[in-house]
Amino acid sequence: MPNEEIASRRSSGLGTLALAESSYRSGVRFEEGGLSKEAISDYKQAIAYKPDYPDALNRLGLILTRTGQLNDAIAYFKKALALVPTNAVIHRNLGTALQMAGRTEEAEREFAAAEQLDHQ
Repeated sequence: MPNEEIASRRSSGLGTLALAESSYRSGVRFEEGGLSKEAISDYKQAIAYKPDYPDALNRLGLILTRTGQLNDAIAYFKKALALVPTNAVIHRNLGTALQMAGRTEEAEREFAAAEQLDHQ
């Protein structure tokens, strides 16, 4: 998101939560349009506005996984799980990133956690 747009949103009176949500939605649109770099930027901006935003943390982890930035992806998934530890989808996403990074035992634990949560 261009800095001018952020400044414009701030001056328009949008609160931090609204700015985070706006950045998140923009990231989703960029991601759906295949613009990974722009999506990553907007997801990071959403998290800067609202660090405890599990959806943005998860989406950022997903796109970082797809772009091969596995260590960063793993860190974002772990931050998301610290906020919503019972989210099976995020456990599965973390497991996938760990598996791709060659961290098989950790990945298996995350897949098992997701499976267990699915059956609760």
